[in-house]
Amino acid sequence: MALNLSLKKINPSIIYFLIGIIIISVIVGVVLTIFAIKPRDASFKIISSENAGDNLVSFINEVYGAQVGAATLKDVSEENGLYKMVIQITPEGAPTEQTVYVSRDGKLFFPQAVDIQSLIDQFRALQQQQQAQPQNPTITPGTDAPVQ
Repeated sequence: MALNLSLKKINPSIIYFLIGIIIISVIVGVVLTIFAIKPRDASFKIISSENAGDNLVSFINEVYGAQVGAATLKDVSEENGLYKMVIQITPEGAPTEQTVYVSRDGKLFFPQAVDIQSLIDQFRALQQQQQAQPQNPTITPGTDAPVQ
């Protein structure tokens, strides 16, 4: 049995309806694609690590220079989406290296970061060490035997 379809039997309003649906779908697809490609935060501009380092050294020298002495940049790398910088400062004449972090747009300065997993590991190791140590027995005066 052959299927016999003829365009003459299809109602023209159905054809116009289908064409309208297709055109609307294409327009919606184009609009969604434009918004998906557009950056979420147009004000976030990544600067080079060297530029961020220079800005940070200038900031430290201007704001904290009296307390920490002259700051110099020793090393810059990228870590966890931030610039990791090693800064040498000279508080009281003794050179000290400090690891600090700066956002990739150079606007945020993080003088200290906490490695969460490392801190959890240290905490758990300390707990295990404390649990493994025997309890200090209490000795009552006048006897040599510990009280239980």
